[in-house]
Amino acid sequence: RFYQELKALGLSTLFRPADDYGLTLILGGAETSLWDMAQAYAQLAAITINNNSIPVYQPLSIIQNKAAQSRSQTKSDFGEGAAWLTLQAMMEVNRPGVDNYWREFSSSRKVAWKTGTSFGLRDAWAIAVTPDYTIAVWAGNASGEGVAGLSGTQSAAPLLFSVLNLLPDSGWFTEPEFDLRTIEICADDGYLLQQGCTAKPIKLPRNSHFAQVSNWHKQLYLSTSGNHRVHSGCEIDKNMRAVSLLQLPPGMAHYYRRWNPHYRDLPPWRKDCLVLEDANTVMEFLYPEQGAEIFLPVDIDGKQKPLISEAVHSEAGSSLHWHLDNNYLARTRDFHQLAFIAMPGKHVLTIVDDRGRKTTRTFSVIARTN
Repeated sequence: RFYQELKALGLSTLFRPADDYGLTLILGGAETSLWDMAQAYAQLAAITINNNSIPVYQPLSIIQNKAAQSRSQTKSDFGEGAAWLTLQAMMEVNRPGVDNYWREFSSSRKVAWKTGTSFGLRDAWAIAVTPDYTIAVWAGNASGEGVAGLSGTQSAAPLLFSVLNLLPDSGWFTEPEFDLRTIEICADDGYLLQQGCTAKPIKLPRNSHFAQVSNWHKQLYLSTSGNHRVHSGCEIDKNMRAVSLLQLPPGMAHYYRRWNPHYRDLPPWRKDCLVLEDANTVMEFLYPEQGAEIFLPVDIDGKQKPLISEAVHSEAGSSLHWHLDNNYLARTRDFHQLAFIAMPGKHVLTIVDDRGRKTTRTFSVIARTN
């Protein structure tokens, strides 16, 4: 469906089947031209302005081109609300240089914009959209040769904003309230509101379907001090305090914490309330992935480089004991990263914490071929 939506917006260079592009299509993993991209962004703005009451796809042409105008026009499935929300999101993209401080000044103009850089650093582009203008900038070599340091942000965006600053301010797109609705989500994870999580109102397209309730906010019981977890087997009911906290798997919590410093791990169990939790709820491998096939390069002196594995544990100060194919390797504490030599073939890597909980990861090292 997304593939068809891109074609409806005017991307004419998508010649392979959708399955051939795969999920990389949503990240920009497809061939296109600046001309088509400018057209797509312009059509996105037109949906918001024209209320999608007429066929949206109008091929761009430098001069009046009857052949282009005669091409079949395709109406996009984008609704006004979805188009407006997309433009709103692109308005929040960080701008280059001093333009990044635009939020500090009430006189700053609003603009939806995005950049891109092709594989091999051969193309860099930046596109901006306002109610009156669509500006597209390409940077690179006409020969297609890659350039070190070439990127949409560094190479094309500065010129884009220089051009934009020469044009009159055209204001911003009118919010299509008739095609939007407001719902409340959990501020921590973006899922539908569940009892106990902090509510955050957001706007969605009126006809969108959003039914997934937060699965990460769970109720647990704390001691009266709030410093320890307890349960009915070790504490009387009146001394237990029910709370709802965001509880993420160890690996997910590791990455979530980077952008959300307020996130905190669950309080430890009180000593008289210890529960032997499943290993997968307290520790997790970050690398290698299960079933990974890994090629380890050889150094300039002919020695094989080590594999660097990493794991996380949700309990601060915990130690992990590492085993490779039942052979003890080492012990790590706090920061669980270990480098070791693994010969070609299939291996089983095991980590065990101080309470005897363990988890394993199977991977293969690919032999070097001359």
